[in-house]
Amino acid sequence: RIRNSNYKEMKQVKIKSLEVTNFKGQTFKSDFDCDNVCISGKNKSGKSTHIKAWLWLLTGLTDAVNNKNHELYDNTKEITQDTPTAVVEAIVNIDGYDYTIKRTSTASFSRKRNEETYTKDASDKYVTYIDGVEYKANDFKDWISANLCDSDVLPYALYGEFFANLTIDDMDKASKLLESLV
Repeated sequence: RIRNSNYKEMKQVKIKSLEVTNFKGQTFKSDFDCDNVCISGKNKSGKSTHIKAWLWLLTGLTDAVNNKNHELYDNTKEITQDTPTAVVEAIVNIDGYDYTIKRTSTASFSRKRNEETYTKDASDKYVTYIDGVEYKANDFKDWISANLCDSDVLPYALYGEFFANLTIDDMDKASKLLESLV
């Protein structure tokens, strides 16, 4: 259950499935058919990728230190124009209604006029969808805040490394954030 500051009562939120395609070089689909799920496995089996995919889907962040979309593609390969699009898609049930939430990232390249070679752009092309409808970044953030919880709190609630770094940087802010999460 998640308490949303816009509502008096807690919302019932259940992740039904998470599908990852070419995200951090991994592709998998996980279905969550029960109320409590434990993701376990050997080192390098994808446990962290599950949480980072979920985090990126809802917040656009993947790394607590580098607050950009960090390492979305396969780190073992050079990013080229042929790099496959990274996609994370989840079906989430919120108070009895299913929503399909999806985020994609495509490596962006451009070339200067009269030149043949392409250069990697500083930013990639990111697109977010809810139930197949494309949302602008701010509208998506507003939807997440209205339907799940404050999107500024999500990185700290979902991934402990964000909270640990915040605590080191600003103890008072971390304390207030922890109060809001509780």
